[in-house]
Amino acid sequence: FFLSGGAIAMLFMARIAAGVLPASPLASRGYRTGRFTQKMGRRHTKGRGAKSFGFLTSKGAFVLTKAPEYHVPDMSACKLKPYVSYDTQTRLATDPKAP
Repeated sequence: FFLSGGAIAMLFMARIAAGVLPASPLASRGYRTGRFTQKMGRRHTKGRGAKSFGFLTSKGAFVLTKAPEYHVPDMSACKLKPYVSYDTQTRLATDPKAP
């Protein structure tokens, strides 16, 4: 059984038009990863590279071991405010104390 290059292209175009294949492998993420999840198992997820904050025990409980610790400086003596208003430019132009 032999098909020429044009006949193969026509078969693929018909499958794309029927919705069996996406127009591009980039058009559907499931199309790209579907082949590999069969070999890796249905619970496999690639993830986004985020660090975990702990681990699961054999009973399913989550143990928090690596909680993030944030070092926040003391801002009580700072003159700056955390919010910048939308009318900042107008206020600065009309404020006599503005530089």
